[in-house]
Amino acid sequence: MQRLKTILFNRGVPAAESFAIEEVSEAAAAALSAHGPILLQYGPSLGFAPLREWLAAAHGVPVEQVIVGNGSLQLLEFLCLSQVRAGDVVLTESPTYDR
Repeated sequence: MQRLKTILFNRGVPAAESFAIEEVSEAAAAALSAHGPILLQYGPSLGFAPLREWLAAAHGVPVEQVIVGNGSLQLLEFLCLSQVRAGDVVLTESPTYDR
């Protein structure tokens, strides 16, 4: 019987081969060349406008419907702040993310 390779979904430990190093390097160089120091500053709360515009165009949605965050934790916080009110019941899995 052939044993399947286990895919670990541990926090912060993605498979090394999943990183597109060359593509990310090229994209980072192009972005820094085009936008310079503004990319290294604190950005607007909805995310870097040119990236939001590109994502909106790529997915055929209005730019007002696109938010770019610093990761899933920040985006989940935005979602909860916009949708959950005091007294609402929220169900989560156990264990949850520890941050």
